[in-house]
Amino acid sequence: YPSNLIESSMKVLTESARKGPKIAARALINISRYIKEIHKVNERLKDLMADIVASMKSQIKFLTPAIAGIVIGITTMITTILGKLGNQLSKISAAGGGGSGGGLLALFGDSIPPFYFQVVVGIYVIQIIYILTIVTNGIENGSDPLSQRYMVGKNLTKAVMTYVFIAGVVMILFNLLAVSILKGIAAGG
Repeated sequence: YPSNLIESSMKVLTESARKGPKIAARALINISRYIKEIHKVNERLKDLMADIVASMKSQIKFLTPAIAGIVIGITTMITTILGKLGNQLSKISAAGGGGSGGGLLALFGDSIPPFYFQVVVGIYVIQIIYILTIVTNGIENGSDPLSQRYMVGKNLTKAVMTYVFIAGVVMILFNLLAVSILKGIAAGG
């Protein structure tokens, strides 16, 4: 087994065995105490890091994709409402001679299409998941590239699917809400 600890322990054992059995026995006892203390320290560190790792895992699995999906839904709703209000204001301004409506119409100018914002937020979600997965894997497993690749692939797949699902549902619900708001505004005006 390729372990530096085992290799150095065996070197200490062979060197101390040349000096006599009592020295070899003391050396092995000291090594065993040292390994027990290392184990205690590792367990204590795992206990201290458990809350942080759990928080990072919950961000990876649900919080980041859910919050990003909700933000996309709200942004799409606001963009839809502002676009429709801008169109209605331009119609009112054109019909009424364009007096004081021009300044208000400038407020509802061209905005960034929602799909550009979705791409930016999607890239952000992927970066956050990637970084948090690497850090979490490093805390739990140390330098293990195979486990790191596996966890990155698994977490990215689940997070992107969660993000797409939540963003789709929230966009549909909020756009239905926006349409009903706009119908209320159109009926009232």
